Amino acid sequence: MMKTSTPLLCLLISGCVPPSPRTVESFKSDAGSVIRSLEKRYAEAREYPKTLPPELGLECKKIWARWAYHSDGSSFDLAFGDYAKDGFYIRWDSTTREWATDL
Repeated sequence: MMKTSTPLLCLLISGCVPPSPRTVESFKSDAGSVIRSLEKRYAEAREYPKTLPPELGLECKKIWARWAYHSDGSSFDLAFGDYAKDGFYIRWDSTTREWATDL
């Protein structure tokens, strides 16, 4: 008889399957088009949108279901994941132009 751990058994019984593993590099790559679109809007209007335009929100949702965008007009943060729910958090900061991760 094959031995199965309790968490795995619960996942199998409930039909809940964890998300496929992603790498930090895949998030960076996938979010690149959203970031470029926001940078283009900034170049044209001299400010970032206060809320993410719907078409970019759809792009973010394709990357990961849990995402967040915050902007004060002069900068923005774009984040994916929730450490408590997903086991990771990755965030782009337009001020530093760097990704921060908590994996």
